[in-house]
Amino acid sequence: MINYSKMFIPSFDINVSKSKDKKYDFSLNNRLSYNYNKNSNSTANNNYYTNRLGFYSTVYYKKVWSVGSDYEFTARQKTAQVSSNTNTSLWNAKLQRTFKNNEFTAYFKVRDILNRNIGIDRSFYGNTFTEVRNDRLKRYFLLGFAWDFKNKAVKK
Repeated sequence: MINYSKMFIPSFDINVSKSKDKKYDFSLNNRLSYNYNKNSNSTANNNYYTNRLGFYSTVYYKKVWSVGSDYEFTARQKTAQVSSNTNTSLWNAKLQRTFKNNEFTAYFKVRDILNRNIGIDRSFYGNTFTEVRNDRLKRYFLLGFAWDFKNKAVKK
């Protein structure tokens, strides 16, 4: 007996952004995907939608201070195999200060403000459906310093 499996995952992306140098940056995007899987050994419906909506922003103050925030919400359609909540959200924020013509940057960052960072991976192989949920690094705070030393010409 010959078995076959077909998988098709079309997606549609839309992105809208607005920015003004050293004033503000805003971006909104949405990605809608449809996952289709058919197998000759199974009559189960292995089709589902995934939608990821993201908002990213940075506002500058006096060209050296900036406050940034980003939020991503991912919704996954429930399936016959998975009837539990599969929606995830991730919200981050950052405050930073640049020095010496943007060569040095000091920042304070909060990752996963809502403390909901989980990973969900779905896959189909043959007639097997797998969903793996894993815990990821939850909320944390970070104090950092960066040095941008590229393209620095020696002054004469």
